Amino acid sequence: MSLDRSVAAAPASAGPLIAGSFQVYPNPARRRPVAFAYRLTEPADVEFRILNASGHQVASFHRAGKRSDNLEVWDPGEIPAGLYLARLKFRGASTEHDEVTTVGLIR
Repeated sequence: MSLDRSVAAAPASAGPLIAGSFQVYPNPARRRPVAFAYRLTEPADVEFRILNASGHQVASFHRAGKRSDNLEVWDPGEIPAGLYLARLKFRGASTEHDEVTTVGLIR
């Protein structure tokens, strides 16, 4: 008797961030706030850190992300035009995930 074996499915994404859901817009931002959109598999603490080209932190804030679509808006205020790094840390109940992206500001 021959037994056919099937390949096991790949494990689901560990979360809390759903892969491919993280977006930043408008980018570059021209005299407008910047929106960070993402989806989570579970509630999570989300830490936002904005760094300038020298690596100095110019802004930071925390938000409570919910299991669903999330949208947070950052108003750069009087921060000079330039290229910045946005580092987001997603901390769920059992997992953690970091995302880093560039954000351009045009005045």
